[in-house]
Amino acid sequence: MFSDFKKHIEASFSELHNHKVLVAVSGGVDSVVLAHLLHANQIEIALAHCNFQLRDDDSLRDQSFVEELAKKLEIPFFTVNFDTEAEAKKEKESIQVTARNLRYNWFYETAKQNEYQYIATAHHLNDSLENYLMHTTRGTGIKGLLGVPKQTHNVIRPLLPFSKSAIEVEANKQGWEWREDASNQKDKYFRNRIRNTVIPILENENPNLLASFQETLTHLQQTNNLLEDYTALLYKELITLKENYYSLDLNKLKKLPNTNAVLYQLLHTFGFTDWESVYDLKNAETGKQVFSQTHILEKNRNELLIYLNSQVENKTSFDVRQIDKVVKFENSILKFEEVEEMGETGKNVAYVDVSKLKFPLRLRKVNNEDQFFPLGMKSSKKVNHFLRDEKVPTSIKQQTWVLCSNEIVVWVINHRINEKYKITENTKKCLKISCLNT
Repeated sequence: MFSDFKKHIEASFSELHNHKVLVAVSGGVDSVVLAHLLHANQIEIALAHCNFQLRDDDSLRDQSFVEELAKKLEIPFFTVNFDTEAEAKKEKESIQVTARNLRYNWFYETAKQNEYQYIATAHHLNDSLENYLMHTTRGTGIKGLLGVPKQTHNVIRPLLPFSKSAIEVEANKQGWEWREDASNQKDKYFRNRIRNTVIPILENENPNLLASFQETLTHLQQTNNLLEDYTALLYKELITLKENYYSLDLNKLKKLPNTNAVLYQLLHTFGFTDWESVYDLKNAETGKQVFSQTHILEKNRNELLIYLNSQVENKTSFDVRQIDKVVKFENSILKFEEVEEMGETGKNVAYVDVSKLKFPLRLRKVNNEDQFFPLGMKSSKKVNHFLRDEKVPTSIKQQTWVLCSNEIVVWVINHRINEKYKITENTKKCLKISCLNT
């Protein structure tokens, strides 16, 4: 497994060799193996452990074990204690949901404070199968069948191609110790019932279940890619960007088959959930509206208008998907266009190499820790120091926005791009980003 893992890192996560990685380690075999493998591949890591105080003395022993592991590897160690049960009662959530929220919020904060660019978790192929079965049981679309993604923002999952058994074999082969969590064998939680009861039955029917599932995932991903390509074509055909809203042409839509499915593909990323009401808008009276948490969909004669709900105009961060052509923030709009070559430049226009971006991008207010390589410079600089040197007044500095890829600053909006994302002679796809006032 060691050589396969090394090849996987080089193929899918080669950038880790130049960045710091915070590894989430519970003490179980999966996370322990992940920590050892990353460390053996000479990637700069630290261990992060959450004590949820749900297993009495065992929780303390897990914490001590991970701390000792960090000492053996001679790497930094971060830990935190949560009163998970009290927090779950306060938030009126399940223990599992509360623990997940506490865990990831702390990981993000710890990584940010200590300048770790990535957070690595030990999800593996069996976890993807469990997710697939859970989503199938509850009902889902194609997205829910794709298993666990290999990366979400700056959270990476390097063990996804590997099975639980392969991980355990590697741990035993290398003589790596780990802690067993007895709660994983209890059928209190839905995931555990899938793991302990459903999957063994399926494996009796198909001893090569994981291999078959991995092949299915490949087919599903290919199908999803085709669907996204088709959606992108429909987007260009049906949706027009106006000054501060989108217009969807209903006359063109109605000429297509499967209009409800098309509407879902075009609109689900705007956060709508009441799909029956959305579909009914096709034949509704002018003025009828449907709301999501972020957007409003309104029938207007032969079009559907999509615009930002004014209640979210004070948001300080937005995700930017690859299919997005425009993103509204405060009193401005970011407009995205793929172009053949660079045109006129200016402080409010940026040209970047698409292949170097990881979507979704993040548009947000600048923070004190942000740094980048200003275009034309070979050394890194804090964004606030760059703005100071540019003689930007403090009041404006605090209102500056940045566009980030994996939390790395790509463009200090209306100022300068990152040298690392500039257009070169090897650039195949050029993205023009314009900042327009509304």
